Amino acid sequence: MLAAVALGGAVALLSGGRTWATVSAGAGSPVAAPPAELTAGDVAATVPALGLVALAGVAGLVAARGPLRRGVAVLVALAGLGLAVVAARAGTSRSAAADAASGELPAGGDLQVSFSAWPWVAAAAGVVVALAGAVAVLRAGRWAAMSARYDAPDRSGRTPAKDAWAALDRGEDPTD
Repeated sequence: MLAAVALGGAVALLSGGRTWATVSAGAGSPVAAPPAELTAGDVAATVPALGLVALAGVAGLVAARGPLRRGVAVLVALAGLGLAVVAARAGTSRSAAADAASGELPAGGDLQVSFSAWPWVAAAAGVVVALAGAVAVLRAGRWAAMSARYDAPDRSGRTPAKDAWAALDRGEDPTD
C-alpha cells in the first residue's frame, strides 16, 4: 500500500508540470497568435499539492500507529479522491482552459481547446492513492509499527535507551 501511495503521489507531481491543454485562437480571431500550452498549475493547481499530500502520507503511515495511523490513512484516501476528481474535471473543462489562456491569446473569436492525456494520468494516480488509502484504513491495525525507541520520553525524561546506559554505568551486566 505504501508503494502505491508513493507511486500515485509521484505521478501526480510529475503530471503537474506537463502540458494538460493547448488553447489556440480559432479562425475568427482578429490576430494570429501561437497556441497557449497550459499545465496543471494553470487549470488545476491543486493537483501537485495533493501529490505532495500523498507523499507525506507515506511517511505518516510509516511513523504513526494505532488510531493515528488510521486517521492518516483516511486523509490519504481523501487526498486521492480529491486528486482524481480535480484532475478529471480539469481534463474535460474547456471553459476553464479557455479562461486560463485568455491572458495569452487575443480577445475576440472562438478558442479551440485540445487536452492531452495527462489529466487522465493524474486522475488514475488519484484513484490508486484513494484505493491504497482505503485499504490502509482497513488493514493499518495489522501493520508493524516503529519501535518505542522513537517515542517521546515520559515525564521523568527517561527512555529505555537511557535506562540501559544507566544500568551499564552502575556496573550491571546486561547479559545476565
